[in-house]
Amino acid sequence: MIALNNQWQQFATDFENRNNYVVGKSEIDRIKTRLSKFYGTGHVLELGCGNGTYTKVMADNAESVTATDVSKEMLNVCQKRLCDCDNVKTQLADGFNLPYRDNSFDTLFMANLLHVVPEQNKLLKECHRVLKPFGQVIVMSVTMYKMSLINRAKLLYRYHKTYGKKPTHSTVLTPDLCQSLFNASGFELKNQELLGTNTHALLCQGIKR
Repeated sequence: MIALNNQWQQFATDFENRNNYVVGKSEIDRIKTRLSKFYGTGHVLELGCGNGTYTKVMADNAESVTATDVSKEMLNVCQKRLCDCDNVKTQLADGFNLPYRDNSFDTLFMANLLHVVPEQNKLLKECHRVLKPFGQVIVMSVTMYKMSLINRAKLLYRYHKTYGKKPTHSTVLTPDLCQSLFNASGFELKNQELLGTNTHALLCQGIKR
């Protein structure tokens, strides 16, 4: 299991408040509203669910959501938070070596994960393996792409104040990078959107070829 060389699990109990501060609650609410527009997602596998910030949104329009993370602490918070959601189950799983058969899920969802992991192509190829034919991958990541210099500086200040240094392998996810990663991993890019005002998030949707 890849630990990603970060300290996220120690923030499990107050991860929501920390992210609301770093990204902005209004920006996160805007992301949630956009994600709620994905209908007919079927059986969803979520990687890096964290404390479940976006899990409930995906569960509202899915037959089921399997919410996974490498952190037991995060999963405990997620499970308690979503205990009333009958179509959600949590599971400890490493995205680079998923414990699921080929062609198991209709939708693969990850939020704020792809830009902080090493070997991004390897992760996406594992996503490709567990998706059914013509299944979809939905990636959302906060990004500094096309943010103003002042808003970039403010975001970096809030991030370092809250979490410290970024992982050394962290990247800025851009439309070109996302398209390149999708193409190399067997996905056809279907849609890309840049969300947000002061803080940006890139939303990418691909279909398994």
